[in-house]
Amino acid sequence: MRSNGLYFTADALLSLLLLSALLALPAQQQEADWSQLLALQKENDLLKIWAAEGMPFNEVEIISDAQFVFPGSGMKITLDGKEIPLGAETGSAIASEIIFFDSGMQKHTIQLAVYR
Repeated sequence: MRSNGLYFTADALLSLLLLSALLALPAQQQEADWSQLLALQKENDLLKIWAAEGMPFNEVEIISDAQFVFPGSGMKITLDGKEIPLGAETGSAIASEIIFFDSGMQKHTIQLAVYR
C-alpha cells in the first residue's frame, strides 16, 4: 500500500510542475489590427458594385469610386486584363478579384489591389 501513495505523490508533483511551467509562460496578447479586414471588405463591396453595373466598364467612374473609397492610397485596377495604376505601388497590398458573366455570357474579370 505504501507504493501506491508514492505513485500518487509523484504524479501530483509532476502535474504541479507542469502547471507551474505553463503559468510561467508569458501571455501573448496581440493587438487586433482591423484595418486589413476593413480594406478587404471595402474592396469586395466595390467589386460587387462594379460587377452589378455591368458592361461596358466606365473607367472614369471606376477610378473615381476607387479614389473616393481609398483616398491617398496607391492602387492597381485591372479590367479584363487592362491595368490602370493609380498612385504609387509601394509596400504590401491587399487584393481582391471578381469574375462575372454579362448578359451575353461573356466572362469578365475585375481585380483591385490597394497598397499600404
